[in-house]
Amino acid sequence: MAEEVPKGALGSALRTGASAGVSMMGGIALGVALAFALGLLSTVYYLVLWSSAKAALPADALGAGPVVVLVLLALTIPAYFFMGMNLGRGMALAKVVRRYGHTLAQPLADQLATRIEALPAAHRTFHRGADVFSVDAAVEKLKPPVGDGAVVRKVVGMLMDRLPLSALMQEWGETRAAHGGGEALPGDPALRSFLATRIQQTLDSMASPGLTWLGALLAVHAIVFGAGLWLLRS
Repeated sequence: MAEEVPKGALGSALRTGASAGVSMMGGIALGVALAFALGLLSTVYYLVLWSSAKAALPADALGAGPVVVLVLLALTIPAYFFMGMNLGRGMALAKVVRRYGHTLAQPLADQLATRIEALPAAHRTFHRGADVFSVDAAVEKLKPPVGDGAVVRKVVGMLMDRLPLSALMQEWGETRAAHGGGEALPGDPALRSFLATRIQQTLDSMASPGLTWLGALLAVHAIVFGAGLWLLRS
């Protein structure tokens, strides 16, 4: 019988989902604004400068350089848009992880540990958390504390895909061997604590919006635009 989701958890999930949605829309709006204010305007401005330079100079005096610059500037328009989408997705995910991270880590660690203990030989063939159980199976156990909404499913799915289970089990085995231990016993609290810590670390890494790529795009855009102006110098 499926466990009932508490009303408080459902309300919290709805609020968190709405807040994450606002963050997502904010990132998209930023991407659109940058695509227009920087990408489109710089492309049009450079096109006008290039046209004026061509009219004042002999044919083919500028070569193909300005054409390449113009194409690269035009490509920044969709690049800013998609960068805004990714940033919005990252900010939305960060809100969800900050809200649910600690609530998710221990129950998921318990599920992973139980599965590993049930298959002591087969766990060495697992590479990701998704190899152990499905998102549906994981979320089913999370219903009482956090619900089973789309936001929770998204976070759990991304976590299962990113969790490097094979590396974690190797680290766990080396740690056990260093302390004179063997295979984990059923209900081993040390294994659960170890997995919960690593799951939390993975969640924390997911909760960092990717501003680095946006900064890199801005820098490349400035360099390309500057190089284009240099090519049109009189």
